[in-house]
Amino acid sequence: MSSILMNMWVQMPKGLKTAVWIGLGIIALITLAFVFGWLVKFLWNATVADMFGWPEISYWQAVGIFVLAKLFFGFGIGGSSAASKKKTDQESVDTAPEALADAEPGPEDLSDLPDNEDFRKFWAAEGKDAWNAFRRGA
Repeated sequence: MSSILMNMWVQMPKGLKTAVWIGLGIIALITLAFVFGWLVKFLWNATVADMFGWPEISYWQAVGIFVLAKLFFGFGIGGSSAASKKKTDQESVDTAPEALADAEPGPEDLSDLPDNEDFRKFWAAEGKDAWNAFRRGA
């Protein structure tokens, strides 16, 4: 039986194969929607309704909550693209202690500091030493 189906599949035109895959995809999406709706309904009614005394919800209310959650919190795509990973990696390199150790030191003379006498006093007393210790990783 499976060899007959395999022969039919191999001989089937490409457009018909595409239609079959699209049909299977739609069936899978409908099944997943049903499962997620039922799961949200079950979890809500088993936990939230009991813990907080809220009313139980129907299947369609559960589907609505699921859709709202997806709209509010995203669909789980786009966060792991190569560009965002590269950006995150670059940010972590820029703030790593090794990168800060190679950074320009703080101003040696106080003329580069903002025109604030309290800040100048702090920098002269503690700030420069604290910055240098931070750059060394101490």
